[in-house]
Amino acid sequence: MISRERANAGSWDHPIERLAPGDAEIVFSDYFDWDDHALIDYRYYRGEILQSQKYPEIVGHELFIETQYADVFYIPENPLA
Repeated sequence: MISRERANAGSWDHPIERLAPGDAEIVFSDYFDWDDHALIDYRYYRGEILQSQKYPEIVGHELFIETQYADVFYIPENPLA
């Protein structure tokens, strides 16, 4: 799910509904779950789109990715640290 607008992440109905591997570079920001009171299993990763050659109009938008469809890689800013 991609946020409709770049500055306001309150609506998650952007016309682009799916990204294939390689369509965008995304940075992880948090774990997310819609439910605040029942079983919280953090089914989603919340992130921001850093770049996309295929869809440049979505750069800067936030998105949710179901954890079962994503791989997360840690890349340190300073590899020697």
